Amino acid sequence: MPAAAATALFFAAASSVAEEHLTFGLPVDCDLNGKCSVQNYFDAEPGPGASDYTCGHLTYDRHTGIDIRIANIAEMNLGVPVTAAAAGQVRGMRDGMTDVSVWAGGVNAIRGRECGNGVVIDHGNGWESQYCHLRRGSVRVGRGDRVEQGTVLGEIGMSGLAEFPHVHFEIRKDGEPVDPLIGAVPPTRCGTAREPLMNQTALAAVPYKSVGLINAGFSATQPGSAQVLAGKHQSATLDRTSPTIFFWIEVYGMRAGDRPYFKILLPGGGALLDQRIKGPDSHKARILNFVGKRRLSATWPRGTYEGIFVLERPEGDKFVPILEIRHTVEVR
Repeated sequence: MPAAAATALFFAAASSVAEEHLTFGLPVDCDLNGKCSVQNYFDAEPGPGASDYTCGHLTYDRHTGIDIRIANIAEMNLGVPVTAAAAGQVRGMRDGMTDVSVWAGGVNAIRGRECGNGVVIDHGNGWESQYCHLRRGSVRVGRGDRVEQGTVLGEIGMSGLAEFPHVHFEIRKDGEPVDPLIGAVPPTRCGTAREPLMNQTALAAVPYKSVGLINAGFSATQPGSAQVLAGKHQSATLDRTSPTIFFWIEVYGMRAGDRPYFKILLPGGGALLDQRIKGPDSHKARILNFVGKRRLSATWPRGTYEGIFVLERPEGDKFVPILEIRHTVEVR
């Protein structure tokens, strides 16, 4: 979410809540090694360009928070709690905005409300935290409410300036955004010494992954980005008479030079498809790749089909596997 979105909520004044030795926990009640993942980190590059706190690519220019996402809209509709990262008093909130991709509604439709449905908490001594893009109708707190660390504020949504379901979590000191993984004194460049604001439990739960899985599935028809975002093309079963079988993955953090490799195994272990495809020409925040096979016989063999995706990354003069995804489907 652009820096301009940090001031997009309308707030009422609230009394300061003094906190000593302030540390922050996670802003979600969700497994960041499973259902949730970090799509974008704070931009730690002080000048033009963008780098996350490790000097990696998981950010964009002037991004002032951490974006924690879930796979798709179907998962969003099940409800994923957003929680207060530290105790304080609710300074402002908004609810009622629709959960829709900004590209569908247009930027002008949410101008001045880029945060979407959200909450700001005053932690005292100039510290505050903000939680954006919450699901419509999910916000559970009001202005002036006292919250404790872990209090449920709402649920992950896709309101405001959002392309996918996520929460934008931002910390500010005296109005200036602060990277919770670096600390209040910004480094002169990424990768330098840091004093994280997040507590040890939260830090242990946020392992840095330069690349990771968002969605994966089998489908009878070629998957499209809009359908994958909606949570479709993830059949648990396929019909034997389906004219085609597709295996697809959606991944974040793929880079130029990476080599994607797909394999589909038939029941019994034989290969239906074994294919290396062309990797991206530049870094991709997220990318949808797929392979497919047309049915040549009267029906597909019954049983369990397994899709395997391996991503290899160049290291020196060789390629090293950095991500492996396995997914199955029953053909009946």
